[in-house]
Amino acid sequence: MTKLSNFNIENSSDSDVAKMGRCTPDRGQPCALLRDAGIPSVVWFEDAIRVYGVPTVLFGLYLLVLDIDTAAKLLQDHQWTIVGQYDAKIGNAELDPNEHPQRRLVPRVTEGTPDIWGPSVDGTWTPTVVLLPITQWNYSFEKASVATNFVPELENLVDAFIDSLLDSAEEPRLRTRLSVQLACLYGDAREIKSADFAESLLNEHVQYHYLACAGMSFGSVHSIAHQRRTRQALREGKFQLQENGSATCEDEDLFTDAVEARLLASLPDPASPARMPSLVSPCRRRKTCEQREIS
Repeated sequence: MTKLSNFNIENSSDSDVAKMGRCTPDRGQPCALLRDAGIPSVVWFEDAIRVYGVPTVLFGLYLLVLDIDTAAKLLQDHQWTIVGQYDAKIGNAELDPNEHPQRRLVPRVTEGTPDIWGPSVDGTWTPTVVLLPITQWNYSFEKASVATNFVPELENLVDAFIDSLLDSAEEPRLRTRLSVQLACLYGDAREIKSADFAESLLNEHVQYHYLACAGMSFGSVHSIAHQRRTRQALREGKFQLQENGSATCEDEDLFTDAVEARLLASLPDPASPARMPSLVSPCRRRKTCEQREIS
């Protein structure tokens, strides 16, 4: 089980706060308020992946909770204000609020206030809080205790991101966001590169892990479709895990680095690989992969 970095507000050390970037007491206040009222919560997206070494900027504070209305009411009782919204936004992905419910709150402000607040006079930063129902993001508080920590364990975070990505095929912007989150974790989280990390994942996600470490593209339509078929086959017991891959590394629909290299080579200067971000995992690449057809 992956060791957690502390997100406890009162007890966090200076090094823990540094790991969270601009994670000040003000930023973590909603977590503490919910905890003190007996409402569990866990940080999600940028706040979660930054704990594991991803050098991301922090935006709104996304929190998974059991009941978004109960959590929102508690924050309202502590001078937070619900921001009216006509859609459900995750980053720049505009989603159907009926399918992706959320509650967005800001501290003692009006609806016209921007989502992102700059540093205040004392150097703290209080972001917009976005409450998300935990069941819609493939996570469960039963998997780990976050009562005083607020941070998901790495294996549970990866499991949840994989399922959310594979279930988001019809939402391209959400798919892109989740692909980037996973690509960043596979590129920067040292624990993921350990030989035994696959053993901590759900069995139905292990093949995804193998291919991600082999260099498979995270966000392409072909790779997601392939991994959805693989996940379903694993769930039905119709597929045997292959550490060397369930697809050939020469399959450019799944392993797009060669395609990207040719595209970059065709561009005039000053375009260069260093200036063109990729969603291909920087994990070690495997030289041989075996093709296995999944019906």
